[in-house]
Amino acid sequence: MPQDSSERLPARDLVWTIHSIEVTGPTSAGGVETFVADYFEFADTPQGLMGLAGRKAEDGGLFHLRVPILESREHPFLPLGLRLAKAMAKNRHLLGRVVVLHRVELVLPLKLVRPSAKVVLFVHTNLSKQVAFSSGRRWALEGFGFRIYEALALRAPRRILVYSKEDFPRILRKNRQSVLGAASVNDRIFAGPTGKENRSGVLWAGRLERVKNPLLAVRAFLATMDQHSQNLLLVGDGLLAEKVFDLVERFALEDRVKVRSSMNRSELAEEMLSREVLLVTSHFEGAPRIIVEAIQQGMKVVSTEGSDPENLIGRKRPTWVVKAKAENLGQAIVEALECSDPLPLGKIANHQRAEVAMKEAQEEIFSVVRD
Repeated sequence: MPQDSSERLPARDLVWTIHSIEVTGPTSAGGVETFVADYFEFADTPQGLMGLAGRKAEDGGLFHLRVPILESREHPFLPLGLRLAKAMAKNRHLLGRVVVLHRVELVLPLKLVRPSAKVVLFVHTNLSKQVAFSSGRRWALEGFGFRIYEALALRAPRRILVYSKEDFPRILRKNRQSVLGAASVNDRIFAGPTGKENRSGVLWAGRLERVKNPLLAVRAFLATMDQHSQNLLLVGDGLLAEKVFDLVERFALEDRVKVRSSMNRSELAEEMLSREVLLVTSHFEGAPRIIVEAIQQGMKVVSTEGSDPENLIGRKRPTWVVKAKAENLGQAIVEALECSDPLPLGKIANHQRAEVAMKEAQEEIFSVVRD
């Protein structure tokens, strides 16, 4: 990392490439998007950065950078990797020496169009439990094919930052330049409770995608909703949005279950202060940011076992970690709503503060830049 803040890297030395064409900025609930937003807030960002294959939010976007955000939204029937490869090939003159990626499936397309690029890869999930990646609504690489691709792709990066303690040893065996990171929280936004909050209701926030299992959240709430009078708010958007709305309509839950497609981070922080219970229903996670944010905001947490692989919330009340079944989760929601134990009060470790975590991530990136 440059010791003097006035020291800057030459233009295009570093290119930050965004993990998905669906990036809309901090108005979307999603770990990678918020990670990138925190990076640009806290790190000593050098000139020459650009977002690749991500579109800006309406308010100016995630980046606030004076560089183009390259699009790859043409031909949506093609896999994301092919669309990104097309965009990178077309704009290869803009690419720098070092490229930062957030999806393993983008590594080989990048190396194809820019073989000399030094890659820094961020792995935000547990790849050992991911047996496929979907690169579009009509295409996916699955099973054995995914594993072969993954093995090749993990060899290429000069540095891999892994946000899954469970999967880190396996990735380290494939690439000795791997470093373990931790879930972090922006405590400027998630500043913690004041002790004067009037809390009620259940909150679920994340992508409406299969791995996050939002349908289970609705079914869990439905299973025991007759035992309390609270409501459920789901915050997020994704490919399962239509199925979520269908499920709500089928069981006439409109008065008790609400869905909001987007919410900026300040709004989410306020929502966490007004809600009593966070419900997390993922099949698996890496280092789940949403749980750390909930802890910081003093929420009770009901979680599936796969949602908290690193035991971030512990196993003592007022937290519940149960099997991923609607009945188990529903009963845990009831217990959480009835629990009179004091709420946890923002006990995050220093390394979980985004300001610290992002500067550590920057140092890993800059170590590759300086090579």
